[in-house]
Amino acid sequence: MGARHELVRGAALPADIQTLHDTYVPRVMPRGDWDAVADTARAWFTLAAPQERQLALQLMLMFGRFAHWASSLRLKLNANVLFTPSMVDRYIEHVETTLGAKTATEYRALMRRVGPVVGKADSWAKPGRQIGRNSVPKPLSVEVEHSCMTQARRAGIHHQAMCLLGFGCGLDGRWLPHVRGIDVVELDGWPHVQVVDPDARAIPVLAAHADELVEVAGRIGDGFLIGGENHVQNRVWVLTRKVLITEGRKLFVGEMRSSWFAKHLANNTHLVYLSHITGVKSFARLLAVLEHVEVPDLGALALQARSA
Repeated sequence: MGARHELVRGAALPADIQTLHDTYVPRVMPRGDWDAVADTARAWFTLAAPQERQLALQLMLMFGRFAHWASSLRLKLNANVLFTPSMVDRYIEHVETTLGAKTATEYRALMRRVGPVVGKADSWAKPGRQIGRNSVPKPLSVEVEHSCMTQARRAGIHHQAMCLLGFGCGLDGRWLPHVRGIDVVELDGWPHVQVVDPDARAIPVLAAHADELVEVAGRIGDGFLIGGENHVQNRVWVLTRKVLITEGRKLFVGEMRSSWFAKHLANNTHLVYLSHITGVKSFARLLAVLEHVEVPDLGALALQARSA
């Protein structure tokens, strides 16, 4: 592997990179979304001035997604405003929720590399928190969960539905925008939420939230439970603005999912079944939550283990 080139703001682009700059259209973004922000993405790309093709491809797609996210929130597409550690933290949180932890880790590393070049270098003197590939938010206490639900009910039915789906079913931005009221169904005598890909499945609602979610779903009917359009993951981020964990710190949907994980682990839900209803194929993230779960009666578990 060759040495990594240091980025120099506005440096001349090699001929092949200039061609990529002029002609690139991402396959994984809707064409209309790309066209709306292409000029901005290319301007940021010119400032970053990557000299390697692989890095250039990564940056062009990331810049397009970043610009689209900012535009959807009606933020000014100003590099000095957007390429700061605090704003990048907000964006990476969105990426982790919608595209997964692996992409979030990749984008965090890229942003830390290009942020001081495209934005103001002095704002990156103290880097933001590092999001690890297998990082898992700490579950919330019962008291904090109760506070979040109270705030969500006051904020409106869509905020309420988001928290019920998060705390009651462990859903995050991959599924939240797509769930309709009619997707809350009764199976085997218990409320379940049916979700689509990735990993289509039916998830039993935790008892503490079951009746309330059924009532909310009945009121919304065939509409989307969190409102908006089914492809707007940014709506999840917008809704969480109204729910605070502490003064000045908003709720992160990953914390609801971890809290839901923790309840199942504390209740000894079988890991094979838990893997199915979570849509998780690796136990690594489950084990990361396990360290926050109160240790049960090991003596009783030992008795159970003898009959295995």
